[in-house]
Amino acid sequence: MLAQRQNVHGAGELPRAATMAKFFVHHPEWKSTKPVTKNFEWKWYFAFHQVGDESVASQSAAYRAGLNQRQDFTRKLGYILPAVGAQVLLHRLAESDLTAQLAYEDSIANFHTRLRKFFYPYLFDEQSFYSADFGKLPAYLVAPTNRRAAPDLLVILAIVGALVAALGLIRVRRVSC
Repeated sequence: MLAQRQNVHGAGELPRAATMAKFFVHHPEWKSTKPVTKNFEWKWYFAFHQVGDESVASQSAAYRAGLNQRQDFTRKLGYILPAVGAQVLLHRLAESDLTAQLAYEDSIANFHTRLRKFFYPYLFDEQSFYSADFGKLPAYLVAPTNRRAAPDLLVILAIVGALVAALGLIRVRRVSC
């Protein structure tokens, strides 16, 4: 996040044409837009923010991969530590685990992409925006939930639970005899 913020904050010091050239690399459909000639134009403002996001895309992907590796390790640890397995399972059922968090982040990113694609013609083609256009704005769609429990963890926890219950019964019988 710090690298992205530094890139965005430093964009004001760069030549407008250089920023727009970087933007057009990933968004060539706007390459024929009129050049930025003023000190401030909205298309330049949104372009340098997009360039800032794109400049750290590989770092963001690496961070996300690290989170997924940690989640995978925790899940595997749940195979041998029942308390961890139960926690992983409950977090999955409550949709408060990493999978749910990343799905939520993806839904926000998808909405942001839809908003950008909606507004870019107004910015880059300098189309007028009228009151009726508000009705055309994309709406945020809540991603469908997936409360499917991890069946492998359920089986392991059931086996551990059965073993603990069996050992408890054996101990009770010994004590009562």
